[in-house]
Amino acid sequence: MKNHINNQNIKGILFDVDGTLYYQTPLRLIMILNLFLSNFWRPKELKGLIKIISTYRWAQEQLRKNNISDGNNAQQQLILTVKKTGISTDKIAKTISEWFEKKPLKFIRLCRRFGLKRTLIKLQSSGYKLGIFSDYPAKEKLSSLGVINFFSTIVSAYHDEIHGFKPNTNGFIVAAEKMKLQPSEILYIGDRDEVDGVGATNAGMHVQMVGLTSKIPLQEIGIFLKF
Repeated sequence: MKNHINNQNIKGILFDVDGTLYYQTPLRLIMILNLFLSNFWRPKELKGLIKIISTYRWAQEQLRKNNISDGNNAQQQLILTVKKTGISTDKIAKTISEWFEKKPLKFIRLCRRFGLKRTLIKLQSSGYKLGIFSDYPAKEKLSSLGVINFFSTIVSAYHDEIHGFKPNTNGFIVAAEKMKLQPSEILYIGDRDEVDGVGATNAGMHVQMVGLTSKIPLQEIGIFLKF
């Protein structure tokens, strides 16, 4: 990860979403509680949902670990989950849509990272181009967080043009192209050094990580941007 940055070269800030724009652990705890409360009286159904959700997460990490980048990432993750669980594609797709994409949106704003909006306002007013590159679809999350209007570029590893999950560099390069910037002109903000940090660095970007307890903004990003 790069530590010494020529701030004058940075023209754009590219953000991860999960664990970066919001605190992921509290949201996951909320969703686990919601899952149990919704299904505690149906133990067989609860067990099946847990199996699907945990295997779906495992499938992404397997694809990431093995740097598999052939075909549609979302489809590969779904296929691997089906093979591992033996559960039908329709059942898994419905579960993922409900528990990964829809239900969390009601709670995600409660977990928004401290000072996020204030930071984005400052970055935007300072003339930086702002973008998103996330492994998961991001638009609805950004809307629920109340910050979608700050970003002119939103890229997800689920888009057909992206091959491979982070730290594969393909998505970072595509995001830079959409921002009309060189990778060296972009600072990437993420929360997983082995995924976000490695991928962005290998793509030629500058990197800053924010941790679970970090208060994001100006004192964090400002280390490099001299706010």
